[in-house]
This record gives sequence, structure tokens and C-alpha cells, in this order.
Amino acid sequence: DPAALAALSRICSGYEHRFIHHDDPQVVQPLLRLNAEAIIDNLQLADEREEIRGWHRLGKTPEFGDGLWQEPMNQPAWELWSAFAAPSAFKLPGLKGFAVQRYLRTQRGTRHIALFCGTFRAWAELYRAGRLLLDVWLEMARHHVYMQPMGSMLTNPYYVAEIEKRFGVSDCWLVVRLGYSDVPPRAPRLERIVIS
Repeated sequence: DPAALAALSRICSGYEHRFIHHDDPQVVQPLLRLNAEAIIDNLQLADEREEIRGWHRLGKTPEFGDGLWQEPMNQPAWELWSAFAAPSAFKLPGLKGFAVQRYLRTQRGTRHIALFCGTFRAWAELYRAGRLLLDVWLEMARHHVYMQPMGSMLTNPYYVAEIEKRFGVSDCWLVVRLGYSDVPPRAPRLERIVIS
């Protein structure tokens, strides 16, 4: 919906950030592949893997909780378990290719990607970007648009350089796929938040 895209762009420019949208399959599909490769490559980095491991949860998704559960992640337990139990196996060309293709199947139908770009270093800039993201998310909900962040690319210097090269940006802080879909599985929410 052009109205949804215009609204998202307007929100970003109101925060002095840029919303860069692409719907050309020649841009979208290679970016989805790049993201899948980044996920697998980041599993080879012990610090990255251990940080993510602490958020992965196996088993039935509860109503309340936190973390990255298998149902909302759209991955079976054996995939999540094997990614952390034997990450070096995914360096093997055949297995890595299989894993990339399997992950890309979960992204079928993706026609739109977007980059959020702007200042994102000092605390005030991070806070502002968070406010922007909340406003974007609420606007997307008004238009029944869903998004999935593709954060693995922006935590790895190799993939950051790829994003810079492909899109001509040096200040991208979020890459997402977005569009219309069936209602995705609900992730659990915290029952209460206590701030002390």
C-alpha cells in the first residue's frame, strides 16, 4: 500500500532518519540470502552465539515469558538445538547450503525489505531511534503490515560492509522484511515488568 510506505517514510523523516524501501526481487532475494548467511556465520562467533543461546527457548511456547521460542521463530526444535550444539558443522559447504535454503523457505513470499538509517551512536540518538521504531510499529499495525528484523547482518562487520556497498549507506541501524501476511504466531510477553 503506497499510503503505508508514505506514512513510514514520513515518520522516519520526522525523526531525521531515512526509510529506504525496496520491492525489486533483484534486491529483495539477494538480501534475504545475505541475512540467512549472516545468521549461520554469526553462529561461528563464540560471543555472538552465546549471547543468542541465552535467548533461545525450546518446547511449547508459553503465554508469558521472554526469549526466542521455536513457534514464533518458525523453526523446529531440532534446528534450533543443532545450531547451538554443533555450530561448526554449518561451516561445511553442503550443510551450510542446506541450512540457507531451508531458512529461505521460511521467507517465501517476501516482496519488501526496508532499511532504517540515521544517527545511532550516543544515548540520546539510541533513545530517539527507539521512539521512531515504536511509532513505525504502531503505524504498521494501523495498516496491518508485519515486519521481521534481520539483525544478524548489522552485528557482523563483514555484513555491515555488504549493506554499505549494496545500498550506499553508512548509517543503517535496522534492516527488516515487511508486508502483509497471515497473523504470525504470537511470541510470549512478560506478565509484568518491575523497574527498580
